Amino acid sequence: MKKKTMVLSMAAAFALPAMAQSSVTLYGIADMAVTRVSDKNGVGSTEVNSGNLNTSRFGLRGSEDLGGGLNAIFNLESSISMDTGVGGSSTAFWNRAAWVGLSSKTMGRLTMGFQRPVIYDLLGPLSHTPPFGSPAARIDGAAIAGSALERFDNTIGTKRFANSVKYSTPDMAGFKVHGFVAMGEVAGASSSSGRTVDVGIGYKRGPLDAGLSYLKTKCSGVSGCTATTQDDTVLGLGAGYNFGPATLRAIYTRQENAKTARGNDADTMSVAVIVPMNAWQFAAGYQQLNDKTALNQDVKQVNLSAVYDLSKRTALYGIYAHQSVDNGGKAGISFLSGKDSQNQLSLGLRHFF
Repeated sequence: MKKKTMVLSMAAAFALPAMAQSSVTLYGIADMAVTRVSDKNGVGSTEVNSGNLNTSRFGLRGSEDLGGGLNAIFNLESSISMDTGVGGSSTAFWNRAAWVGLSSKTMGRLTMGFQRPVIYDLLGPLSHTPPFGSPAARIDGAAIAGSALERFDNTIGTKRFANSVKYSTPDMAGFKVHGFVAMGEVAGASSSSGRTVDVGIGYKRGPLDAGLSYLKTKCSGVSGCTATTQDDTVLGLGAGYNFGPATLRAIYTRQENAKTARGNDADTMSVAVIVPMNAWQFAAGYQQLNDKTALNQDVKQVNLSAVYDLSKRTALYGIYAHQSVDNGGKAGISFLSGKDSQNQLSLGLRHFF
């Protein structure tokens, strides 16, 4: 009996360190605000809604130490509408992330599954006026259906891709090279149909953060490109510099054949300044989309935000945005407007958990 107890004690001693090398974390963001919109489908509207400062979400992330500096990693993430309790998608439960991979400081990082492309990883943090990051609230992110911006959705890769593989090299004196492939997997078509390829290089060292990326999506369907469709390409570059009292960020993207529609071209530019003051963070940004189609519906947007941290996890915030569209296009910040301009003011509360 004594010998058996000793063996069990030794087994437990070896098992405990092994268990300590694995971790799973439940995390999320709860974000709610009262929002006043100058024009929503033709009339002014005051609403209580979710995800104004950051998209409300919850998720699981974890890692396991495999030894020799190699780790297994995974991430599952789903959005949620805090105002209704409804999930963020009717088609996918893990609609923000669902991937698994390996990570090593000497060999880099490889992930597979449902994830964002390289262009978002490099330029997303530099776009707009963080932390005012609602995808629908910036002209280079996900657009509102029916708005002038809808024709140029995903100019910095806000879309996530299924059936994808992404690799990043180890840090090389601040530089990292990234590659991404998402298979279209179109029934009855060639393996290249609908395929997305994204390559980029990023630099992050000290106060400087910069990135360059090129993304291409092939025409999908059995017949491939047609007289009205063409491969969709996006070239994006951006940089940010922390001067201490303030951080300045800027990006530029050039998109050709947006949504694989031939001739659906546009340029976007975004500049932002972020100023922290004790528990406060103030931000201002300007964005512009140059519509190169015959409609010529250029879009301009100004954003102002103020965030007050009550703690490391909880903050109060105020956000104002004004958007205008040329030549009869409809504005749409977070809601579709019945006019060519729109104002939106949100006062809210965000909590990390």
